[in-house]
Amino acid sequence: MMSTRRLMMAAALAVTLGAASTVEGAVILVDNTNPQSIPGLTGFSTTGAMMSGMSVTAVFDTFTETRAWGTTGPTAGGVSGSGWALTEVGDTFGGTWSFVNSGAGLLTRLILDGISGLTVFDKTNPSFGTDGSAQGLDFVTNLAGDATIVATYRNPVAIGAAGAVGDIFHVVDVSFVGLSAGGVRTNFQFNQDTDNDSRFTVPEPGLTVLFGLGLLGAGRARRRRSR
Repeated sequence: MMSTRRLMMAAALAVTLGAASTVEGAVILVDNTNPQSIPGLTGFSTTGAMMSGMSVTAVFDTFTETRAWGTTGPTAGGVSGSGWALTEVGDTFGGTWSFVNSGAGLLTRLILDGISGLTVFDKTNPSFGTDGSAQGLDFVTNLAGDATIVATYRNPVAIGAAGAVGDIFHVVDVSFVGLSAGGVRTNFQFNQDTDNDSRFTVPEPGLTVLFGLGLLGAGRARRRRSR
């Protein structure tokens, strides 16, 4: 696992749509069309438990599936699909997201849409751009050949009537087709910082437990059907 310091040093500079910056981690693109506005940010410390409702779409060679993120523990959250899962535990700044591919096929694209989860994706630059966002972190993975992965940030986010600064976005859209295999069949990890919309409220502990049990039950059901 790469250290947080190394990840920060390797993160790419934001660029306009159509231009790219290739560094360790990914090719970073920015789509500044379709700007959106939110009331404000809660602060710059967001955990896996603070993104409930976020939409996660996994595109494989034979099917596409979208699932809603849920809280699974005090600082943990995730989604579980047909032969795949994505989880994150702890603070997303420097924390690790884990993608598990348990026979779903070749993953070619992963789209994280935070608008329904009151979540924004905070890029490295401009650093300390939007009030309340602090330092961000661009998408970076532990995959070999990750410099051929393309992460596109879409739907720039502004606070109130002010214009978008260019560091926070509602969507990060990651393409893996540039890898030698045309995608990913294995488990992998990545880092991506997030912040919360000021309308976010911490879920009740009881709901956290119920959702966690639901994910566990779904996983067991899939294993039984696969036998």
